[in-house]
Amino acid sequence: MADAGSKLSQTAALLEAAIEEEQFAADHLLSRNRYRDWENCSLRIGAMRRVHRDLLAELG
Repeated sequence: MADAGSKLSQTAALLEAAIEEEQFAADHLLSRNRYRDWENCSLRIGAMRRVHRDLLAELG
């Protein structure tokens, strides 16, 4: 089970990095007044945050 916990922990860390990158992209899109692209990016960030939250809850 420790191996599964380790993989979940690694996945959570990778997901956290992906969220940061997506947030950077969203900020850039917003600064360029690309609102539709920004909205799509924001939706992806929300979905990733929910999965990240669930992974952290699973890790305890």
